[in-house]
Amino acid sequence: MRHLKSIGIALLLAIIILVGVGFLLKPTYKVQKSIQIKAPADSIFPLIFNLKRWPEWTVWNTENDPTLEINYTIETIDSLIVSKAVWKGDELGKGKIFVDGYKVNKELRHDILLDDEISGKGLFSLNLRGKKTHVSWTIAGDVGFNIPQRYFILFFDNFIGADMQEGLLKLKKISEKNL
Repeated sequence: MRHLKSIGIALLLAIIILVGVGFLLKPTYKVQKSIQIKAPADSIFPLIFNLKRWPEWTVWNTENDPTLEINYTIETIDSLIVSKAVWKGDELGKGKIFVDGYKVNKELRHDILLDDEISGKGLFSLNLRGKKTHVSWTIAGDVGFNIPQRYFILFFDNFIGADMQEGLLKLKKISEKNL
């Protein structure tokens, strides 16, 4: 009986420590990846702007998740073309992404929601540097007081950052090939 009490106290202390440390962790995250592409922005931007083209260059596609189902919608709101993709798959889970602002050939802003839990604001920036276009992709967000997600975002750069970098490499390959 004494051993059970000791184990119970140890578990309680471990939980208190995990929750306490969790409150000390930052609730915000920011993942940024970039690449130089030997192509003009006007040949890169359509690949980013049209969400139906994302499976060509992101790793979020049926090649990596054969069960993936994606539904696309496009609408005009206050003279702004807004495209949206909603997906569901065994490997990639479920999520939504929608374009909520852009400057043609310069930037694209999007919102992303992963598994109805983690949301973020995304930004693609395209800047001409000589004969190359510098493409930067940033996703940032805030998980608030959700302690498990605060721990999860400690590894977010490894998790989503790797996907972003691989996507940018594919974007480079497609953009440079199309010249």
